[in-house]
Amino acid sequence: MTDEEFIFRQEIKEKKAAGRGAYHKKCGSKSKKVTFPSDYLTNAEKKRRNGKVKTYNINRVITNYEDFKKLPPDLMRTYIINCRDRFGAMGCDVAASMDVKRRTFATFIANRNIGLGKGGRRKLSPDWRRFVLGEIDINGKELIEEKVEEPKVEVESIPAIDWAEPEKSIKITDDDIPLGASIGAIIEALKGSGAKLTIELTL
Repeated sequence: MTDEEFIFRQEIKEKKAAGRGAYHKKCGSKSKKVTFPSDYLTNAEKKRRNGKVKTYNINRVITNYEDFKKLPPDLMRTYIINCRDRFGAMGCDVAASMDVKRRTFATFIANRNIGLGKGGRRKLSPDWRRFVLGEIDINGKELIEEKVEEPKVEVESIPAIDWAEPEKSIKITDDDIPLGASIGAIIEALKGSGAKLTIELTL
């Protein structure tokens, strides 16, 4: 056997041994699992780890300056840029929509290092007024407010009274008064005759 043949057979033997070892290798125990400290937390401890969930809606107009100041800086920037790109509104227009002075608004933005990028003065869109009034959102979608209809109460009218006699005594019982009629409605029905009336109500 030559040296070359010996080396060749030795390499094959080593590769077979390595292959058998990888085939029979056990990757962890089936009866045990890897645990972490978080696995031992109680439900109360898990709840304390979670912070409060805050929801912001920058698709609708923000007319309250205090609400605007509560926004995270990235949402402030997004809101102002969207107003500029959608409606051509600049910082002064946004400040006016919140009823705050332009210089106050600009100082507040500058102190928080909110970069607004480059953007010159543009023509203000007519939809900007509708956006400020809450008629549309930042994307121009109509906002329909749900109107609550007041319940209608139908009251039967009081029967007409014969005014033939100048003076008459009228007696009205509870059977003569329609359901829902008030004393005011009865008085309204008796007005306009000019006659002297004596009314006796029996309820």
